Amino acid sequence: SDGMAEASGALQRQRAEVSEAQELLGNLRGEILRRQAALQRIREAREEQERRAKGMKAELDEEIREMREVLRAQALQGRQAQAELYRQRILQEQQRQALC
Repeated sequence: SDGMAEASGALQRQRAEVSEAQELLGNLRGEILRRQAALQRIREAREEQERRAKGMKAELDEEIREMREVLRAQALQGRQAQAELYRQRILQEQQRQALC
């Protein structure tokens, strides 16, 4: 009878341990799922940031290209104005010399 009681007690302890292990396993599975979901959100956020950064870089590159074109055009206008100014001075000097 004592042997049966011990066996029954041991069986109950094993069942309790199995039940505890199953609960722990369930908790771990839940934690893994939560962490996987968090990682997925982080991945998606990072991808979105990369897309935004690429878009901003493209916009910035376009603005830089436009600014360079404006500066080139201004420089050309400046050179043309300078050339016109020299031409006017030469004409004035030629006219002055012709009068002398």
